[in-house]
Amino acid sequence: MSAIPSCLRRLKLQPLLALLCGLAFTGAARVALPAYWFADFEADAGWRAGALPVEKAATRLVQGQAKVIARAEQDSAQVLQLGPSTPFAAVFVDTTVVASAPVVFCEVIVKPPAVSGDADAEFLDFGGAVVGFFRNGARGEVRALFARSAGESVWISTGLSVALDAAGASTDWLRLGVRLDRRTERWDLRINGHPALAGLRALEGRAAGLALWLYGQDTRPTLVDDLLVTTVAPATLEKLIHARQQRVPRPGATASAPEPQLVHRAPAPAARRSAQPALEKATREWTAPVLRAWEISLRVGDTTFKNGPEVEIEGHKTQLIIYSPRYDDQGNALPGELTLTADAELSPGADLSRVRWLIAEMKKWPNEPGEVVAAGDFRTGLVQTATIPAEWIRKATTVQVWTAPGNGDVPWWRFRQRQEDSRGSTAGPADAR
Repeated sequence: MSAIPSCLRRLKLQPLLALLCGLAFTGAARVALPAYWFADFEADAGWRAGALPVEKAATRLVQGQAKVIARAEQDSAQVLQLGPSTPFAAVFVDTTVVASAPVVFCEVIVKPPAVSGDADAEFLDFGGAVVGFFRNGARGEVRALFARSAGESVWISTGLSVALDAAGASTDWLRLGVRLDRRTERWDLRINGHPALAGLRALEGRAAGLALWLYGQDTRPTLVDDLLVTTVAPATLEKLIHARQQRVPRPGATASAPEPQLVHRAPAPAARRSAQPALEKATREWTAPVLRAWEISLRVGDTTFKNGPEVEIEGHKTQLIIYSPRYDDQGNALPGELTLTADAELSPGADLSRVRWLIAEMKKWPNEPGEVVAAGDFRTGLVQTATIPAEWIRKATTVQVWTAPGNGDVPWWRFRQRQEDSRGSTAGPADAR
């Protein structure tokens, strides 16, 4: 009983044991902070100068060329450079950390080259919220894509006109912020902290998967820095956790008098960059399922115990199954059968093996599990069963369910590797049937 928190021990249920169901949807779910992922591309944050990886990582290069380069700025020593290359650079960014939220935010600082209207080449696509930078006479302007229907889109200019250098790129860094409501597929755009456009319609069906793409151009580099995805407005997040290491804000672009917010022709959504076969394939394979909720039940002998409502213990939210062991005629404790049911929002091609579960000894509350009892994933379906051996049924344990990558990955992989080593062959889901 020593593994159970003191407040639980005060319930005086000494013959009973507890199964704690940690709400591990993302790496941030067990702390009282909004979920977020941030990349400043700095060496002290682990970003090495050079090409981006093409293997599984938070940012993955799908085609073209992209690399982290040294570039001295007021608040930065390294930035991400996309292109120039043929084919154009396409970088996929994993948004798993915010994938369960109905409203999500993306903020990024960019210095893009202006393209002609004929080129029609966007540089940002966040769940169907698409942004491009176009030449307008001798200056450049940011435009947002508005999906009028499943088969028709138009570009809408933001009215922000910025100076271009001799190479045709923005002379200043632009700080773009996107707020995307995935329930309505509507989004808003802010530029340098100021509202630009609101109520835009995202490309149909893209918000559910929440793929984030960064694109380069064929002949000129696109520079990217301070990429953030989160579940709250970036300004709110910065106040809560002092995000971006309290760096001095980079000066925004110097704009002329606001230009008219005109509508411009755009190709059909099927002709967009993200609709190219190689990029569509990557989106299908790398977009994580959205884990909305999950529940468990425990059967010991002929008795079934179900988890109760969410409670808060010492500042951390969890759910409890209070149960008592059962014994056979010889007085031996019976094993338990745990059933895990996941409520996931699935997009076509989503990889269910990324939804993982783990049962472990509750070593130290709230987030320090001990020895792993069983582990597996949901690749065979959204209902899984696992056995809690008789020797563990009298101990307090914790259950975690999350979408990889997440905090449970390291003990999960170690347990799976031990299982494979003990069997001497490739294993299926450990202790799962």
